[in-house]
Amino acid sequence: MTSSEASIIYSLIPIFTTITSAIVLKERTTGLQKFGILLSFGGMAYISFHSFSGFSESATGYLLIFCSLLSMVFYYVFLKKSVAKISPISITYYLILFAVLSSVVVYFGWELINFQTLPDLHRLENYGYILAVLYLGILSTLGTSLFTSIGIKNLSAAQTSIFNNISPFFGILAGVLVMDDILQTYQIIGAVSIFTGMFISLKYTVKG
Repeated sequence: MTSSEASIIYSLIPIFTTITSAIVLKERTTGLQKFGILLSFGGMAYISFHSFSGFSESATGYLLIFCSLLSMVFYYVFLKKSVAKISPISITYYLILFAVLSSVVVYFGWELINFQTLPDLHRLENYGYILAVLYLGILSTLGTSLFTSIGIKNLSAAQTSIFNNISPFFGILAGVLVMDDILQTYQIIGAVSIFTGMFISLKYTVKG
């Protein structure tokens, strides 16, 4: 499936999180918060639809992306439930520990199934490879997990999930600043919609 299709599906995360958190956590949202979430979704979908090139025929792709969406939804919901009893640092520690152990088991299992040899350590001589691994491990994984845990301690699960919809904006911004892409009108409209919706969702919360 295409990246635009995946983006549209992922933009549903705040909506699914709002519904799930209301059922599991009994979180309440105001009418304005719901409007803000829908507005943010609209901005994300608006940007994605402009690069939409038709539906793919990969049912497996849709299933995997939807499973990923559900994983993110339940991650926010149960993370919100956990931070009430466990510190964000402890949660991050156990998340990373479990991820590392799981990755090692899967990797060596794959190696055994495919009769592969041990990993090629010569790639560690590549400076760019080391930087990529450090970025993914420290900033993208550790940093994201820790900051999300800290943030969700002060916000609702639905409010935290809406930050997912900012990622296209930074992708567009990076393209303009680094790749000399041309900023399109529909990208500006979509970004304004995303940020306006996020502002409304964060500001007009349930009192008490």
